[in-house]
Amino acid sequence: MDAKLWTRWYSRPWLAAAIYLWLALSVGGGLLLAIPATVPASWIERTVPRCERVVREARPCAACGLTRAFYAMSRGEVESARAYHSLGPPLYAADWCNALAAAAFAVFTVIRGRS
Repeated sequence: MDAKLWTRWYSRPWLAAAIYLWLALSVGGGLLLAIPATVPASWIERTVPRCERVVREARPCAACGLTRAFYAMSRGEVESARAYHSLGPPLYAADWCNALAAAAFAVFTVIRGRS
């Protein structure tokens, strides 16, 4: 994507920077959606480190269980995802919506830039 295209559409450079940041973070979020489909659960359990709060204080933090919930959602196990973390299914759906919106925005920008 051409920087001139952004500054032509948006007269504020900070807005173009925010959109670039959103697109970059959306790529990362999209990768979070793709990882469970490509690797086995045992690899994720070995690779993802344990929560430091659980290790130190033996109490879960606010995000404990989200990785397992996302993995369960990618396999279509909504009830087990909800058991791992109650916000797992809504955050998974929000991540999908964000990834689709970013892809649509990027495609629209490329198409608009060619005309």
